[in-house]
Amino acid sequence: MPIFDYVGTDKNGKPIRGNLHGMSLQAAAQDLAGQGIEVQVLQAQDDLRSPVLAPTAAPPMPRVRQQIQTSVPIPDIQVVPTKRVFGGVFAAVPLAALGFFYRQLASMLHAGVGMVEALETLSTQSMSGKVSQVAQEMANNARTGKPISEVMERHKEVFTPMALNVIRAGEMGGFLDRSLHQMADYTDREIALRNIYRRVSFYPKVMVAMAIIILSAANLIIKAVAPDSGVSLKQPLLTPTAGIALLILAAVFYAFRLLGVSNPGFRYIRDSIVMRIPWLGRSTRQFAMAKFGRALGLLYKSGVPAHVGFRLAAESCGNEYMAHHLAPASDLLAKGMGLTAAFSSTRSFDPVVMSMVSTGERTGNLDQMMESLANHYEEEAATRSTQIAWFVGVMLLLTVAIYIAYVYFTNFLQIVGPMRELAKEAAEG
Repeated sequence: MPIFDYVGTDKNGKPIRGNLHGMSLQAAAQDLAGQGIEVQVLQAQDDLRSPVLAPTAAPPMPRVRQQIQTSVPIPDIQVVPTKRVFGGVFAAVPLAALGFFYRQLASMLHAGVGMVEALETLSTQSMSGKVSQVAQEMANNARTGKPISEVMERHKEVFTPMALNVIRAGEMGGFLDRSLHQMADYTDREIALRNIYRRVSFYPKVMVAMAIIILSAANLIIKAVAPDSGVSLKQPLLTPTAGIALLILAAVFYAFRLLGVSNPGFRYIRDSIVMRIPWLGRSTRQFAMAKFGRALGLLYKSGVPAHVGFRLAAESCGNEYMAHHLAPASDLLAKGMGLTAAFSSTRSFDPVVMSMVSTGERTGNLDQMMESLANHYEEEAATRSTQIAWFVGVMLLLTVAIYIAYVYFTNFLQIVGPMRELAKEAAEG
């Protein structure tokens, strides 16, 4: 009879995990439900996709690393199926909807609400139809004891590699609510940064829109007052040439997004170019390292072996170029190299970070050190990104000012030129 490992909460809402014999996954889930255990993760021990959890009555205590025997395969980079590619490009899920999903699910689980009930509630309250669909799919899976990360893996157009691995770490370590809170906080920071870009670009956008409206209204008035005058104010953005140029730019933009979703090789080239751009490259690197540190800390705390956790965290950094340079260290860790030496071999970490890693390795508090590492990189990257956002805003404003000046002088000369000719003819006559 197969053996199943589970993670869940007992009748009192206390975290618990262990294993039991059952005829099937569904039978094991029903047995646990009969015992009053709300299951979060339930999988057979011979399922190579998930770790084998040692039976224990409580999750690992903070600051103590609990080793878990695992057979988690190191993931290979794969091309995303076409339907997911187009879904990710043309039907992106708003960050606010994802943040709401993470935070509400974390709060309900922390309050003792069952996984199935929480997911079904969220499927009716979500801010996005796609998230509602995914939440309902998660609820259906949870009824049979399957983890929500299994559904997340099927919807890579919705969830980032970082989100998938952080949630998976929470499931494996018995702190899923904390992992969800981590992702909610991270999503909130992403939204705040995007709002800065929207704010600094709002005024230039309004100026362009008003210029088009005012010139269009002026042309209507001219035609109404003097339909035979032949005078018409020029609008460079409404010419056929400008329309074709905008269509080409939109096609190029979506082609780049399409390649970014489906082609790891293209992402590597794109990220390597971005990393070489002054100022922007360093900010991009810092955000990638922040994601790496946060994911590695959670994976380490859950007891995932160092070499597997390092590879998963590298995949979670959101930057193909950085992941390519970080991943080889996982092979060194698998061969027995220490964490500090493996970190050093990547040549990607600042001396301050290397000191944190060395201290964490000696004291056994590497998870806390990784969180400090993530905060260190995020604070620096947020500051630099804010500066970049304001710089972009100033450049947009300058560009719009040049456009307005061009429109003004072009139309001014168009009107004044004929008037001068008429005045000259009148003087000669």
